[in-house]
Amino acid sequence: MRTRDAGILLVSGLAIFLALESGTEYEVQQRWALELKPTLYRNGRFAAEDERLPKPIVDDLDGDGLNELIVATRDPKLKLLDPQHPVVGLHGAQHSGEMLLRMKAETTLLSKGVGNVRSGRQPVAMATGHIKPASSRGRHKVVVVLTHDWTVMCFDHHLKLLWESNPVKMKYSHAFHREASISITPTKLRPFDQGLVVVGASMQYEDHKRLHRKKPVKKKKEEEEKGEKRRSRNRIKRMLGLPIDDDDDAWVDDVDEYEDQLMHFNYFAFDGKRGALRWKHKAGDFLPISFDHEVTVPQHNYKLELHSEFKHAGEVDWRQYRSSMLHTLPHRWASKEDTRMYTSHFSKKARRDFDREKRDADAVHAREVGFFSSADPAKGAGKASRAGERGKRRRKDKSARRQAARDRKGTKAGDKAALPDAVEAKEMKMANVLVVHRLDGVEVLHLHTGRPLCELPLAKDALHADLNRDGAVDHAEAIIGEGFVTRPGGGGRDAGHRTNDIEVPQCWAWVTTGTPATHSLYNQSICTLDSAYRKMVRTLSNNAKGRASREAEAETKLHSVPPIAITQQPGRESADRNVHLMDAVFLVSDGVLSSHSPAGIQNWQLQTQAYWTQPALLRVERHEDSLMAGEDLVSSIEMQIAPALAPFKMHPHSHWEHILALGMHHGAIVSQDGDILAQFPLPDAPVAPPVIADFDDDGYNDVIIQTRTSLAGLTMKPTKHRRPLSVIMGGLLLLIGAVILVHLAASSDSNKSVAMRRRTANKGRATD
Repeated sequence: MRTRDAGILLVSGLAIFLALESGTEYEVQQRWALELKPTLYRNGRFAAEDERLPKPIVDDLDGDGLNELIVATRDPKLKLLDPQHPVVGLHGAQHSGEMLLRMKAETTLLSKGVGNVRSGRQPVAMATGHIKPASSRGRHKVVVVLTHDWTVMCFDHHLKLLWESNPVKMKYSHAFHREASISITPTKLRPFDQGLVVVGASMQYEDHKRLHRKKPVKKKKEEEEKGEKRRSRNRIKRMLGLPIDDDDDAWVDDVDEYEDQLMHFNYFAFDGKRGALRWKHKAGDFLPISFDHEVTVPQHNYKLELHSEFKHAGEVDWRQYRSSMLHTLPHRWASKEDTRMYTSHFSKKARRDFDREKRDADAVHAREVGFFSSADPAKGAGKASRAGERGKRRRKDKSARRQAARDRKGTKAGDKAALPDAVEAKEMKMANVLVVHRLDGVEVLHLHTGRPLCELPLAKDALHADLNRDGAVDHAEAIIGEGFVTRPGGGGRDAGHRTNDIEVPQCWAWVTTGTPATHSLYNQSICTLDSAYRKMVRTLSNNAKGRASREAEAETKLHSVPPIAITQQPGRESADRNVHLMDAVFLVSDGVLSSHSPAGIQNWQLQTQAYWTQPALLRVERHEDSLMAGEDLVSSIEMQIAPALAPFKMHPHSHWEHILALGMHHGAIVSQDGDILAQFPLPDAPVAPPVIADFDDDGYNDVIIQTRTSLAGLTMKPTKHRRPLSVIMGGLLLLIGAVILVHLAASSDSNKSVAMRRRTANKGRATD
């Protein structure tokens, strides 16, 4: 073998080995588990809708660079756990050898002044954040918890209680929080304040225990006699099976004076240092005054009169803040865990900065000709190409260096290229509104007063985003087996569609545009006839539905989750126009996952193992749950689960988005191109949306699944792609290397022998 051929073979083998080692697949494994004690719930088996706990939070509270896990339990307690170094559990573990988390701190949420009363102290919302500005040294984050009785509790990074406040001071019986959220920001409203904590929530009465039921009205004696005769006739008709006469006039609605206050999403803002109330926004606040309305609106301007009717005083149409409102999207609300609040900056018009565009163009030209310095970004930028091109505002800038410094101070919020601390400082400095994603849509409040600024009403269980970047809000929803569904549109196929044929897959992706929707963008099928898990899902659904009701329609009906929007990766056709378009991704209960472009073209469709049934039939371990709940003969329960579809980033600060799909027993991670990166089993069916965060600080995002009985932490790491082939190729490379060394050694020995022969031959000739 020649040395050249051996070298080429070695380089080729090394390339193959590196390609095998640097694969794109990932492995997902369960790292730890935390028991949740389902026997503390009312039914002793699982949490009802009003008993669901807030999602756990993964955050760095003490600023040491390592994340902690904050969990609220049913006890009720607040626990600070260390997910970095789980230990093998012995006594507290459900299974032998299970990894448990080490507890760093723990505190109770019970009221210490009333004898540790548990009623009303169940946590409903939890958040973490900074109350000190970014310029402060050694700052730590605080933890704020909202309980069922509207008690707001603030803890430091050691879970030591800083302050406690109750802005409502009223206990509502038979009512629960429909949605709740907390926002923590370093913005201060008064000179000696330290940060701002805003709490928002709305409540709802239980359906079977509403306080404002219909009550009888006092009547005269004659009317009571007529009512008694009518009731006797109805009693006889009921015995004979005849229809009875309902006396609707005998009952009137008794309007509960607290219902409006409960159903309204109430806001309360507190000082982050002492807990003093700074402003509030309750039902009845900021109502429009009829006198001002009559004065400001002309009498015969009916068009202006139609568009000026808002719920609150000072509220305007959201279209006046169209650019800022579109930056708050996408909006997607499916459960109370999707309610969130954050601060942002709103302005009426997004003015185009021609001076900045000119400076950016000059900077690009300076880089091309070589007059750009990485140490000084302002060098070569800001100078006019020709004389007389500067405007009035441009003449005020005495130097490009000063303008660059001014731009660094005024960077827009959400700049992902800047450092996190710098982004937070700029965001908090420019924040002037509070953006709230709620059940009814997006609401914007003035951060310093709580006055409503504008509102964008949006429907739940759907995706709302500007998919094609045309400045209009698009609405995407998955329609499953509704039959004779009519959606907004003009004529032809946009006038509606029919899904009453059982043989045809009854799954449709319906995307409309406009607020309210004016016409449809596309209507595509998201089902397949050859689904591998469709028969299994129908069988499981029949078994579950057969326990409660034998409804044939429910047995054959599939389910879906609200779709998600994924920003297209750079390098596709949208990158040429500098427009980041968004794809809509849909998931059906038989595990079929599909992606559609803004034009309605199907990017890909694939089969995953993320299937589920609703409700799900889950197995109960008798030695734990059933015996403690007194149901030793029940081996399975029927309950609602929470399948998930969420955008997923492999790295916390990455711009590349993937897709995370969770079913009843399995989950999957899929790339934007439709490649399955990982499929993994779940410890149990999820009952709440997942938490995506890097809890082990390895540079890859992880997933926390909340099941019926525990919290499970799943780690995500890149796997060694095709390990057996890698081992074989490594052995071949070593063999090739050894052959090359032997060949080189043999060639060197042969060269030495040839040289010696030549020397001896030359000496013999010299003597002759």
